[in-house]
This record gives sequence, structure tokens and C-alpha cells, in this order.
Amino acid sequence: MTPLRSVSLSICTLPPELLLLVGACLDCPALCSFRLTCKAIYDCTFPLFCKYLENITTDLSLTSLQKLDSLSRNQELSSLVQTLSIDGTEEDIIGSGLTWEHHRSGLLVIPQESIQRWQGVLLRLVNCQSFRLHKWNTPDGPDPFDKTTPDDTITVLLSILIAIERPIRELSILFKRPGFYSLDHLDLSRVHNGLLHDPKFITTCCSTLEALTFKFEVEDEGGIDFVEHFIHHAKNRLERLTFDFSFGECVAPLMFQLSLMTRPPLRLQELHLVCGNVDSDQDLIRFLFSSKRTLVKIHLGSFTIGSGAWVAIFRTLSEFSSLTEISVSYLMARKPQRRYGIIHFPALLRDPIVDPVPGTKFSYTVKGRPENPTTVVGVQYTGRSMDIALQKLAEYATF
Repeated sequence: MTPLRSVSLSICTLPPELLLLVGACLDCPALCSFRLTCKAIYDCTFPLFCKYLENITTDLSLTSLQKLDSLSRNQELSSLVQTLSIDGTEEDIIGSGLTWEHHRSGLLVIPQESIQRWQGVLLRLVNCQSFRLHKWNTPDGPDPFDKTTPDDTITVLLSILIAIERPIRELSILFKRPGFYSLDHLDLSRVHNGLLHDPKFITTCCSTLEALTFKFEVEDEGGIDFVEHFIHHAKNRLERLTFDFSFGECVAPLMFQLSLMTRPPLRLQELHLVCGNVDSDQDLIRFLFSSKRTLVKIHLGSFTIGSGAWVAIFRTLSEFSSLTEISVSYLMARKPQRRYGIIHFPALLRDPIVDPVPGTKFSYTVKGRPENPTTVVGVQYTGRSMDIALQKLAEYATF
């Protein structure tokens, strides 16, 4: 017996609990190899394998289509897929090996064979209701009209979802290169506007949305309308909303439009606002108030209010009875001579206690060396006595 064969047999005799612990430490390719060691391991680690299938990634290529087509025809495994990510790797190569027909304007022709082939796959992935669209790079000039781009994936996805009448539970448009501060813009000239107004999209696909994430620059009226359209038709069910604006030029008018969505009110439970710049605290306050009775968690990061009225924001949030978690970081306000400064909380270095009776206290992030912190630029708090915590933030805020 070879040493390798002996080791394999020894592993196969381990208790199932240990086999699961080993399998949990492996990435997907290694887990697949591990499962082929013997039938005992194959059967024991099946739940771990199923976990990997909950989230799958494709670049819409022919190779990916063939793999996912095989998966979708397996009745036992196809029902496990819950989330589909469309990611063309860092080169943003989408749909290679397939023929994609474009109009002279750059819009994809719909319907067409390549989309219909993917439509058949998604139709069989019956529990896939969450979708993530990725983009890493924005080219210096306009894309050639006949090139398939990450912006085209919005048209591909929406046309398929409308055709198969698939409800959407989560949608994330993540046009942000991992590890980079800047975001890419959304090229709406590649998005088929008619799909957004299709009755099936509004009543079947969009009305079931529970979570929306937008990470792209909002640069013009088209971007405002795009975001507002999704939120307007999803607001009956929408629970989680994330914006990363990268200080796009139209964040302020977008916030104004969102502040008007009061009837019926939003019922957000979780809200993340990052890298935004608004002129008026009143627009932000009205927007927050639409979820006053339901908001549980809020994060504000690298966000600027021209009027500097962060104290009013904290006091407004102190009235939100459902709020149990808040985090803020690098909040900014305009100083005299139109300069901007970071809001900081110096009193927290001396007194981080929120409520002395249960012993709750703030966590905070400092700017400067850990051994000699100079400025508290981020604050986090989770728990009871949220009204006290927010009143203290209003009292401690300095700029």
C-alpha cells in the first residue's frame, strides 16, 4: 500500500464531526478534491458543498454558460442556487465565446439567441432571486457600440427576469473596483430604458425587492431617475438600502427626490449612506423620517452636509424608537471660506460611557497613532439607550 493511499484511508476513518471541520477550512476547489477521497467523505461534506452553490459567479461566457447549464439541469443541485453574480474579472470581459447583437446606438438587441440561452439556465435556477452586477474599470472613451460591457449586463439581466417573471429579492450594482476609493459611472446609454418601465418588471420583479445596493457615481438626471425608479417601485417591501455615491455631482438632487417619497413611507430597517454630499440637512432628515418607525441600523460614512447640521441629524435619530445600531465615520461639514472639516468627538476619549447603569459604552475609531490618539473620527454603538447615545453624539460633535 502506498503512503498516499494509507493517508487517504486514515482520513476516511475520522469521525464525521472532524471531517466537517476539515472541509470547512477548504476553498471550493480543494473541497471538491477532498470529497473525492472516499464515499464517506463525499456524503459527509455534501452540506458544505451545497453552501458553496448558494452563490455562483459568471462572466456570461460560453464556457460559463455550459457549466451552469449542466448545474441547472441537476434537480437536486439547481434549487440550491440563491445568488448570481455577473463579474467579468478585473478586465471586465463579458460574454466571450457568444455572439451578441447590438444596435448602432450600443444597446443590445432584445430578444436574441445569447440572451435566450442564458434565460433557459436562469429559468431552471428556480430559487435564484438575488443578483450582483460588478464593474471594475471605466474606459477613457466611449465603448465600441458592438462590445459587450458590464453596463450591458443590466439589460441582459432585466430582459431575462421579465421574460421568466422572476421576483427579485436583492439587487446590487457594484461598479467599484475592490480596494479602490473611486467608483465607476453607470453608462445609461447601454441600459434599455423600456425594460425599466415594463409592467412585468414593475409588478413582478421590482415590487418584491427587499435589499438594494447602488455603488456608482450619480452624475446626471438619468442616474437620479434610475435610482429613484427602483426605490419607488420597491418601497412597499424594501428593508435594506445601501448607497456609495463617490461624491457624484447629483447626490444632492437625488437626496431631494428621495426626501419626497413620503406616501406611502419607506419602511427601511437598515440604511448605509457613504461618500455623499448634500447641501441641506432638511432633505436628509425628511428622507430618514420616512423610516422613523422601522429603522434598526444606520451607517453614515464620508458624508458631507453643506450646512454642517450634524447635531440636528443626531437629535432627529434619537426619536427613532426602533434604532439599535449606529456607526458614523468621517462626517464632514462646511467651514467658513467654503472649506470642509471633519466632525470629531473629543469628549469620547475622556468619557465613552453611554449609560452607566447597564454599563454600555461607545466604540470609536481614532485618527493618529494608537498609542497617541488625537482625533475621534468614527463612532459605533449597539444596544439599548440609543436615545441617550445620540443625544451625547449631538453634544460631543465638534468641527
